[in-house]
Amino acid sequence: MKEKSILIVGDAGTGKTHYGVQLMLRLEERACAASYFRPPENVEPFKEAMKSVSAGRSAHHTTGEQTRSVVLPVEFAGGLRTTIKWPEYAGERLSHLVRQRHAGEGWTEAAKTADAWMLFVRHDKFGAGRDMLNRPVTEWMESRRRKDQEAVDWLPQVQVIELLQMMLYLRRASRRDPLTLPRLAVALSLYDTLPKPSPFARPSEALRAFTPLLAEFIETNWQPSGHFVIGLSALGQALAPDAADEDFVDRGPTRNGWLIKPDGTTEPDLTWPLVELLQGS
Repeated sequence: MKEKSILIVGDAGTGKTHYGVQLMLRLEERACAASYFRPPENVEPFKEAMKSVSAGRSAHHTTGEQTRSVVLPVEFAGGLRTTIKWPEYAGERLSHLVRQRHAGEGWTEAAKTADAWMLFVRHDKFGAGRDMLNRPVTEWMESRRRKDQEAVDWLPQVQVIELLQMMLYLRRASRRDPLTLPRLAVALSLYDTLPKPSPFARPSEALRAFTPLLAEFIETNWQPSGHFVIGLSALGQALAPDAADEDFVDRGPTRNGWLIKPDGTTEPDLTWPLVELLQGS
């Protein structure tokens, strides 16, 4: 059976680390219906985060120096195999990629060859911003006169859209018709922080409510069968970086974490979106 690849995409602080840590803990403890089919590559960036989560603490923010790719080669039931790749691990590199319009060899190759993308976005990062559309013109012009001033900050959802457009360009994907490949999963992270009961019957409704521009872009450029949205809580609850949660430790990290499937039902198996991506790609 052909080995497929899944590219993990997301800005800094969107939950990629905690998701990767929970996958590794489940794989190492055989707490899921999946296993490695060869040794994983460069898991060092996850090691400290694994220690923190196992001790009931959240992982510390990753720095821009941690840029080597993390690769997990995983086999599911029925012989379905995939390499799950976190390219140039730290999320700041992704923001730099968009601002500088330069992908580098690692990102270019990953965007070209991946069979599927899993995009992490945080629902609480998409409030109103101050960009060219709502920033006073005089203030904007003054900032542009300063030589040390960086480019105008993007609205968060516009930055994500630009990232997707760059990645589609890198793989020379035709958008004459809506896409089926690469298959796209959008993971709305920190889903446990939504009000209870949730005001959204399905995660796609939450995506449209928090990020209408991004939702419209995806629905326009991908076939309905080519993308889906999940709500994700990789840890199942909030953890502090410097104070252990004993209840979390007593239950065990692998018994924490859940996701909301596209139909609105709860799923404890964090590998579910990976299998779904592979089956449709």
